[in-house]
Amino acid sequence: ATNAGINGSTPDLVPTQGHALDKESFAGAFTVVTGADGGTTAYALSIAANGTTSNLIDSASGLAVVLDQTGNTVSGYVTGHDNDAAWLVFTLTVDPATGNVTLAQDRAVHELTASSPDTGEGISLTGGLVTLTATVTDKDGDSASQKLDLSSHVTFHDDGPSISLSGTVASLNTFEAYLSASTNAGINGSTPDLVPTQGHALDTESFAGAFTVVTGADGGTTAYVLSIAANGTTTNLIDSASGLAVVLDQTGNT
Repeated sequence: ATNAGINGSTPDLVPTQGHALDKESFAGAFTVVTGADGGTTAYALSIAANGTTSNLIDSASGLAVVLDQTGNTVSGYVTGHDNDAAWLVFTLTVDPATGNVTLAQDRAVHELTASSPDTGEGISLTGGLVTLTATVTDKDGDSASQKLDLSSHVTFHDDGPSISLSGTVASLNTFEAYLSASTNAGINGSTPDLVPTQGHALDTESFAGAFTVVTGADGGTTAYVLSIAANGTTTNLIDSASGLAVVLDQTGNT
């Protein structure tokens, strides 16, 4: 619903803590002394400027993610689509009274590290992009502030692809009655075809359904290849005309 029409491998119907949403307290990152007058602490996020380019790449579009800020929320948008909810990649929101910061991710980003199988690797914001500032103010108006670079503490973890066997497998069958003397050592089958015909001495079937493919939140494509142990591998087949064994060779996809 939010990720350009692409589901993650285990999509949530609603944002869920510890999944595509994480709320953590950063109050403990600061040691606050209010002084004899007593006081309160307020927390605020900041970025260099609206439109600041981040190190993140939106997976669906391949475009960079830029940062915008409104009030207590820093938002990451696909570049060229600032303030467009359909292109919102993530938000960071701070509760100014508690120091709780919430990260909510809407669109997948590139983690830049390819692995097979996927390891759930993460990518963090580059240092200096987002700052969390705590300001303590006592009851007679004195104040002190301290900044924390929040960027390296904001990490997006990969949802890579997976593939398994579905248990539903097609089969390929040919019938020798349709063989032609032109290919069969001068011997016609009982009803030879002039050209190879589907369901006769030729059979094309789809094996895509033999696999259960989950592309993950980044989206992806599936490619299929054949392989044999080695060229010259002997099979269990015997050629009828010669009485010799049939061996396997492979070139490319054949």
